[in-house]
Amino acid sequence: KDISWALDVIVSGRMIGMEEARTKGVIDEVVSTNNKTMNQSVSGGGSHIVQEGEQEVLKVAQKWAKFAELMQDMTYRRACNLNVFAHDDEQGRKRAQTICNEVQRKLSPIERGGEAKHAAVEAVRASFDTKSYEEGIQVESRLFWDLLVNSLQGRGMRHAFFAERLAQKNNSKLLVGPVAELFMNSKKTTPLVGVIGAGTMGAGIA
Repeated sequence: KDISWALDVIVSGRMIGMEEARTKGVIDEVVSTNNKTMNQSVSGGGSHIVQEGEQEVLKVAQKWAKFAELMQDMTYRRACNLNVFAHDDEQGRKRAQTICNEVQRKLSPIERGGEAKHAAVEAVRASFDTKSYEEGIQVESRLFWDLLVNSLQGRGMRHAFFAERLAQKNNSKLLVGPVAELFMNSKKTTPLVGVIGAGTMGAGIA
């Protein structure tokens, strides 16, 4: 329900630690198996110290299993049954709209590499600006498939991602084509140089 925090994590892509995740309600409890540390956990409205060790992990797991057994109906915990705001909280919705607008204002323009981030903000906006969970999911699905299939920026980023990792593993896999084959079969030690672009700098290098 913390729109600002959700947008920060999603747009920045930063990693979050277990304590931050617990505080924001992403996870229920933290149990450390490190014998040198202890983690404070909040559960059921009270604070207590969860000690480390496999037995403690098992104990905590059994506690949550017992909780689920006693509650019987756990459907209220499903994301599809949760509301970002109460149906009559118009002020909350207006504040969330303002937050989304402010985040989008600070992003790179769509035409300058900001397409995916703007779509992410719109997906978050759909979580409270649609009438139901199903409608919100439809908006998110549409945005996702549009980026995956139609976005040239998305294709370029995916290509760069996999090409970078391929280059780190084995450069020889990048050497394809007749010129590369000739070089690979040659005993010469002259390095192979590829020039991309036919502009002023590329032509000068070639």
